[in-house]
Amino acid sequence: MQLNFCQALLPALTTPPAPAGAPELVCWPGDAAPQRLTAADLRAQLVAAQASLVGQGVGPGQSVLVLLPLTSALLVALLALLGLGAVPVLPPAGATAAGLGRLMRGAGGDPPRG
Repeated sequence: MQLNFCQALLPALTTPPAPAGAPELVCWPGDAAPQRLTAADLRAQLVAAQASLVGQGVGPGQSVLVLLPLTSALLVALLALLGLGAVPVLPPAGATAAGLGRLMRGAGGDPPRG
């Protein structure tokens, strides 16, 4: 039994390969313009996001504060973190900069910048 959702999902995004003209996988209304992703597009973004996270030292069991709006980028970030075995932490709705700083210090990390 495989417990990692992202690891179970990634192979399904390319196996079998989608035929030309296949329907889009995601239409995320929170983006500035609706974004439509094919399975191959989503997989490419996940692979790139995971490589970036690994390059920053993210690994299994590590908590990562995710500060992204409700867009397709959030979906990619969550799946990328789950695929690495990391623990995505979403801030409470309406959190202030001070509240985010406290959340980061409580988790042993640096406060967010900007």
